[in-house]
Amino acid sequence: MSRLTLAATLCATLLAGPVMAQTAPASPSSAPQPPAPAQASAETSPAVAQALAQYDTDDDGKISLAEWTAAGRQERGFRRFDTNADGFMVEAELQAALEMMAQMRARQGQ
Repeated sequence: MSRLTLAATLCATLLAGPVMAQTAPASPSSAPQPPAPAQASAETSPAVAQALAQYDTDDDGKISLAEWTAAGRQERGFRRFDTNADGFMVEAELQAALEMMAQMRARQGQ
């Protein structure tokens, strides 16, 4: 399996979890929804906010290698997306990963 295919598969898996976990919109009579995660900035895309909500278990605004692997993800994918190699994926790195995945899908004709 090529690195590109592996990276595309990993990205697709990263995004599929939050998308598949979505529920129907709440009706006005349902209980109030919790506020958006504090770590998501105003410019954060919905996909990045969902990834942070799913993987950032300590709510520090970034995803550590431990959080990534605890979610069943491979360390190799984390290392690829942690572009500054500081041991964390932050909003900008997650956004770049999503954009890279979209470009790979476009090249593959999906």
